[in-house]
Amino acid sequence: MAPEVLQARMVPFNGIVADIFSLGVLFFTIAFGAPPFHRADNSDMQFKFIQKKPGNLDFFKYHPNTRNQFREGIIDPNL
Repeated sequence: MAPEVLQARMVPFNGIVADIFSLGVLFFTIAFGAPPFHRADNSDMQFKFIQKKPGNLDFFKYHPNTRNQFREGIIDPNL
């Protein structure tokens, strides 16, 4: 669930953007067999990395489910 959905009672959000976020999480999970993070908040290191460095390919280098594939050059940078 997108973080803004969790806070929907306090802060309005854009449903389309939240759906795109959820689709990205789903796509990552299908592609790599595990979610990109456990919690969509800054207490989760993977989520925090994405927040601070969006689009940075180092995420694949350090994520436990993608690091080996990244090192072997299996992950297309356009993904």
